[in-house]
Amino acid sequence: MSAAGPVRYEVKDGVATLTLDRPAVLNALNVELVSALADVVGRAAADPEVWVVVVRGAGRAFSSGMDRTALSGGRVDESFFRHWARALDGLEDMDKLVVAVCHGYCIGGGLQLAAACDVRLCTEDAVLGLGATEHGLI
Repeated sequence: MSAAGPVRYEVKDGVATLTLDRPAVLNALNVELVSALADVVGRAAADPEVWVVVVRGAGRAFSSGMDRTALSGGRVDESFFRHWARALDGLEDMDKLVVAVCHGYCIGGGLQLAAACDVRLCTEDAVLGLGATEHGLI
């Protein structure tokens, strides 16, 4: 994670880049990351200079989904789901082109995040999946 937080926000030439920045855990989703993501999604949506939003992951993966360490430690609570819904709804409802750039693991919540974008670009090494379906959870 960068000193700036779990999501970096950069704008250049009308393109806002939102980078999930927890590469040590393959950008696993926890409360801090989804809260920061929801905030920068709102920031990009409100910025009149931005016409395209790119969502990507730092390091070896787009996102490995839910942070299982946080989940097993009881650190995934109602606020996680509130921020998660705010982030996904913000991407889906944005009147700008939103592009997910998927590389490495894009599984579980990572795939859900990519699906909230208008366009998904995948590298050759991208691994897409919803493991919860194998367990009958969704």
